Amino acid sequence: VDYRCFPLVLAASAALLWRDRPVEAPQRSWDTAPLWWCGGLVLVGAGFVLDSPWLGMLAFWLMLRGCLIRLGYEYFGGWWLGLALLPLPLGYDQRFAVWLQNYSTHLSSRFLDWLHIPHLVTGIILRTEKGELEVAAACSGISSLVALTAFAMAWSAWLRRSPLAILTLGGIASFWAVLM
Repeated sequence: VDYRCFPLVLAASAALLWRDRPVEAPQRSWDTAPLWWCGGLVLVGAGFVLDSPWLGMLAFWLMLRGCLIRLGYEYFGGWWLGLALLPLPLGYDQRFAVWLQNYSTHLSSRFLDWLHIPHLVTGIILRTEKGELEVAAACSGISSLVALTAFAMAWSAWLRRSPLAILTLGGIASFWAVLM
């Protein structure tokens, strides 16, 4: 899967967290930071037992949320954007990329049919009289999907939308990237 926008998402997340930093010390009667830290520690243990780096990364984000709460943050747009850095678990990111590749091959085949160009489809390779066309992973749309989703979530967080709005806009951008 194409994670080239990883540094940009990380930088945008850090910039949003810097912009939203608290000006004065927090005045809270109830601090949820220890709950986030405990959740993160449970996930670290589960990640160690299950040999799952994904759980370790999720644990990091949970513990980071606890630290931000302790520092007095009230808006967590940068934190929600940072969650976009998590790949889909259990290898679903790779499976999804392969599915997109096959989907792009199928659409390309339909387009060649529409143009009345004889061809044969073998896996992700389209064979015509003039040669072979391979639908590479980069051509499947995964780059557009990751970039559009990250941009939509960053824009929503920049506008200080709710977590639901950030995730919804990211989902809508993902849907349109796959559809197109």
